[in-house]
Amino acid sequence: MRAEGGIGPTTTPRGRDDIVGRLERDWITASAGRSVVRVIRGEAGIGKTTVLAGFARRLGDRAVRVTAYGGPEAPRLAVIDDLRHRLCGGEPSATGDTGDPSLLEGARALIGDVRRRAAEGPVAVLVDDAHDLEPASRRTLGMVLHWLSDEPVLVVLATRPRPQRPELVNGFGVIEIGPLAVDDAAAVVRGAVEGPVAPGAVDRLVALAGGVPLILTELPRSLSLEVLEGRAPIPDPMPADGVLEEVFGPRLDALSDAGRELVELLALTGDAGWDAVADRLGPITRDAVVDAERAGLVVVERGRPSLVHQLLGSTVLARLAPDRRRALHRQLAGSPVLPPGARLTHRALAAVGPSPDLVAELVEAARAMVLAGDPEGAGHQLELAAGLAPVGEEADRIRLSAAIALADGGAVADAAQHLECLATDGVAGVRDEAVRRAALLDALHGQPVEAWQRLQAQAAATDDPAVRGRAHAAMSLPLGMLGLTRQIVTEATAAVELSPVGSRTRFAAQLTLFHANAAIEPQEPAGLLEVVSDRSDWRDVLAEDPVCGLHVGRAVALVGRFQEGERILAAMRAAGAGGPSLALTLGALGELRVRSCRWVGADHLLTEAIGSCMTMGQQAFTTFWLALRCRLRALTGDAPGAANDLRLGLDIATDRGLVGARYFLQASAGLVLGLSGDHAGAIDALEECAMFEDLGGALVPNLARWRPELVELYLAADRRADAERATAVVVDAAGAQAADQWTRGVAHRLTGLLAAGVDDEAALVALDRAVEVLDADTDRFDHARALHLRAGVCERLGDARGATADGRRATFLLQQLGAKGWPRDGLTGGASTLTAVERTVMGHVAEGLTNRQIATAMGLSPKTVANHLYRIYRRLGVSSRIEALQAVEQRGGGVG
Repeated sequence: MRAEGGIGPTTTPRGRDDIVGRLERDWITASAGRSVVRVIRGEAGIGKTTVLAGFARRLGDRAVRVTAYGGPEAPRLAVIDDLRHRLCGGEPSATGDTGDPSLLEGARALIGDVRRRAAEGPVAVLVDDAHDLEPASRRTLGMVLHWLSDEPVLVVLATRPRPQRPELVNGFGVIEIGPLAVDDAAAVVRGAVEGPVAPGAVDRLVALAGGVPLILTELPRSLSLEVLEGRAPIPDPMPADGVLEEVFGPRLDALSDAGRELVELLALTGDAGWDAVADRLGPITRDAVVDAERAGLVVVERGRPSLVHQLLGSTVLARLAPDRRRALHRQLAGSPVLPPGARLTHRALAAVGPSPDLVAELVEAARAMVLAGDPEGAGHQLELAAGLAPVGEEADRIRLSAAIALADGGAVADAAQHLECLATDGVAGVRDEAVRRAALLDALHGQPVEAWQRLQAQAAATDDPAVRGRAHAAMSLPLGMLGLTRQIVTEATAAVELSPVGSRTRFAAQLTLFHANAAIEPQEPAGLLEVVSDRSDWRDVLAEDPVCGLHVGRAVALVGRFQEGERILAAMRAAGAGGPSLALTLGALGELRVRSCRWVGADHLLTEAIGSCMTMGQQAFTTFWLALRCRLRALTGDAPGAANDLRLGLDIATDRGLVGARYFLQASAGLVLGLSGDHAGAIDALEECAMFEDLGGALVPNLARWRPELVELYLAADRRADAERATAVVVDAAGAQAADQWTRGVAHRLTGLLAAGVDDEAALVALDRAVEVLDADTDRFDHARALHLRAGVCERLGDARGATADGRRATFLLQQLGAKGWPRDGLTGGASTLTAVERTVMGHVAEGLTNRQIATAMGLSPKTVANHLYRIYRRLGVSSRIEALQAVEQRGGGVG
């Protein structure tokens, strides 16, 4: 067969036809210009590599395939460099001076290479053993995967189930690859050897192998001809958990001393360690390779031997006695071809503690790794240090540092395991901090209720004011995810009162308190600026509270101090903090730019924030940035992108019970649905936002900015009384002494909208005020909408010149902003303007199509078409199709 995109015929891996067929469909989708990321997940030996290899052969030179590797011997970003060179000979990935920003540069370089290659034609990027990617490569690739959108690119990742490394599969479609069916497994057994295999032997081997293709292939080859032909029984016992030993054990036992040492060293170092292995073996290297190769235990590709499969490595390591393993690590520790960090790791693995000097070296090396942007690697070094430190406070404090570094690097399960142990058995000071850190980790990864309960219990169980203050301060994170803004005020107030003056806990709590108060009622900006001015220790502040970037970014946006916000968030980024704090700071900066109408830069920042959060496993915070990017994409005409963001965000929010995130997502849903012509669905989404505030307390209109859309939708649905009530909320908020510029300007615009066509003189007064208050730069979108509405009022009042000037100015501002289709494609845009969907309906009406024919052409139901026509008639003041066509023609709106 040959499918679109150049798939050619080749052999399908036995029993994997459905998986290959799914990949072929993904390739067709990608070839049409819509990126697809697919994950193939299964246990070792289950056939992932075979599927990837077969698919790569089908695509030929359209496929770029790499095999991931990690471990202490793996150079940082080595797999990314390999992938870039295979794509188009790119330069080595940027590794920068300090911190995670270097990973962003590496990701930007990689996606540039992907796009350049894709410009030449569709490309498939196939990554085998993705679970083995070293941390920097894993996070860099993860960001790129979340940045792909409209490129003709298919990415397929083959990985094992690794709950502690979820970041590469978050948000992508997963194909689970399980054991082969019995018939397929039997066929593999028969094809593994020449000559017939007795039915009884086939059945026994299939049962033993558990459907794992590698074992099904190798096990028959380990048996004698008499056994295979049924003339002798299969050795018994051969339990399922001993199959690998039965397969590989005899071959390992038959090796020479040199061959055995080669295999053992390869098992310890993986694909990245061949140079060190050759250095250790010296003159016997060639004989060792020949011996192991003849035994079918290694393969040589491009002059570098490697084990035939990772399952062999597991078998070899399981056979090693502890003293033998330490001896091998001592050999590697002395290899001059390894980098210093790898030699230090092998020294630690060869040591028997306690070893104070080695602990000090490991701690110092970990500190350097954090500064170089490798927190996960630092965490593993600190794990080794904790194991070599004397039992007690020193070991506990090192283990706590390891947990923090691992969490910053995205190794969530490893970090959580350390924190849980320390929260139960650690020394007093470490125990308190472990509880707080465990709660923050719960919240960051979508378990807000558990986090809040843990912190409440800690605050109730201690008499130490500092510990209680930090617990109350940390509660803001889970409470924000639950949408309990007023409870945040209570807890942050308690944190400020309990924390020492000048402490970072008190400072972080003050930021939280201002943010929460600003979300409830208008605040004077002086209070915030006084708190944050001239702060220079942002790295330490972000270590105390990784959400500070979000607090600062949203708080300054709510009080309209965008330039100060840019300066402060830039200082946070320059501080070099990585992990959760960097992702949240990027998102806060993107939000600031959305609110200040710098949409081009905002999209880029939000995309980076989404990629960073997803690669860190921080799905909970991803929802906020998805809600913002969804709104931005809807306003700039990217309807499919907006819909995808909304779908993913709502899936995560529903799965994790993130009520606060759902509030922002539903605000964006109202805009997306309204622009698609589904006014009823849009109203339902925005009324859910209203219900959220009815239950938890009203929030300022500027927070999620959904009330203006609801007013317009009510008017489009001929629900004037509801529109007036919704407008009254904004007008009341605008009357507060500290009301921000956006709220005051939008209140005037909505007042003018309600009066338009009813009392145009009053509408003109309100719209004049709206145009005056809304800034043509930082409020450009709403300023332009006010101009457009005023143009319609001027036209009805006979001021043609004013109408023309306002219309041209509105169009110019919206074009500058990138608001495609606005206001013509807006929710209402004036009493007589049709939406894009309504114009399409009228275009079909002009062609003489019936409602049912229009429904078929547009992929709608006849009832939906009838609803569209009803709204069109009401808006145009007509009662028939002919009158509607005449009205559109008279007003110069056009159809279609």
